[in-house]
Amino acid sequence: MKAEDRRDNAEFHKTTLRQNRGYATEQGKVWAHVADMSHQMAASTMTCAMNDVLEQREGSIEEYRKGISLDGAGTGTAFFINGIFQGIELFDRAATFGKMFPKLLSGVAVEAMMAQGGRLSTRRAKTPDETMKYVHRILAEVSKSLFEKFEPVGMGEDWRYDAKRSFGKALHYGPDLIHFSAFGK
Repeated sequence: MKAEDRRDNAEFHKTTLRQNRGYATEQGKVWAHVADMSHQMAASTMTCAMNDVLEQREGSIEEYRKGISLDGAGTGTAFFINGIFQGIELFDRAATFGKMFPKLLSGVAVEAMMAQGGRLSTRRAKTPDETMKYVHRILAEVSKSLFEKFEPVGMGEDWRYDAKRSFGKALHYGPDLIHFSAFGK
């Protein structure tokens, strides 16, 4: 799933959870996202299935993935496209992150492909040092944010925050942070 779609789902659920509607989904929006992706990536689909689009562009997605690999036993990453912060993903274990990283990277690759040819923002990070500074600002913002607690579908606790530059969610089980996602605004 594209990072943008994950961000949209997190933002939508932030609203539905606050309205006590649970983890509702608007299927029409999902189909609209797939249709938009299909059009932008010139990958037609008769079934409106995202998987059809991704299968048609697997070679291009793989080219993006080849250029990026995990170095060591990390537990998370931050993604930028054209210097614009997309999000942060953190996991409790390096093994979990290692399993999820290819899927996360594929989603970001799709967004990068869709962003090709677009105008570059003047607010973008232009150097690796600038991206690291931005990640530190986001993490500082997260540490100062007020989190709201919600009951997840499964086990644990679902915590959500909304701040100036980012919003996100965290899954806790007991004292442990299992997964954390932050998305840029």
